[in-house]
Amino acid sequence: MPLLDTSQIPGYAEAVARQDLVRDAAFLGVPETLCGLVVSPLTFRHLLWLQTIQSPFIGCRPPDLKTMAVDVAAFFKTLAPLSHPSYMSHLSPADLEDLKTFMAKVGRLKGPVALKAIREFVDESFLDAPGGGDGSAASYYSIGAALTHRLCAHYAGLDPNPMNYPAAVDIPLKAGFQLIKCLRREENPKAILFNGFSDRAKGRWLNTLNPISPISPISPN
Repeated sequence: MPLLDTSQIPGYAEAVARQDLVRDAAFLGVPETLCGLVVSPLTFRHLLWLQTIQSPFIGCRPPDLKTMAVDVAAFFKTLAPLSHPSYMSHLSPADLEDLKTFMAKVGRLKGPVALKAIREFVDESFLDAPGGGDGSAASYYSIGAALTHRLCAHYAGLDPNPMNYPAAVDIPLKAGFQLIKCLRREENPKAILFNGFSDRAKGRWLNTLNPISPISPISPN
């Protein structure tokens, strides 16, 4: 008998269905859409570029209303669905024309709608990301190095040279994080894994059952 009857948890079944769809679609080549526009799936290479430009959408800095329009445009431009990523210097004339058309559509989006959609897009992309460690710990190498070292040693066909395309850093986050989970479970069958959406729904429900009581002031007497 299960310890918890998940059928009683509001939104749990929907959360499970959503995370299953996100995970399966990552390996089916289904086009990604953001605000109705077809975009490239968020890859580790994209993540490195977004870190380089300090995008607020991946937590590099707090959101700022003064720069939000530029930040939204930069996020979409990074994910522009071209034959080569939009930040490469050798775009073909056709790619340049497609980029102009794409960014013109981005410019017509309404800010609040775009913000909400980007947050949901990033949330889905990081569904299976490993839990963070000590945020104050020193960093000794790039996420690109960590990913290449982790995946290329185990999966044939992944090019360890990040200058080649496709390479390990061009794996979509939705697929790459799942592969890392597989490796972790293979290395340690008892490893604790998490389901981002359904665990979140479960946590919200448990919080309603066990609300935190306000702390009563201590009497001086």
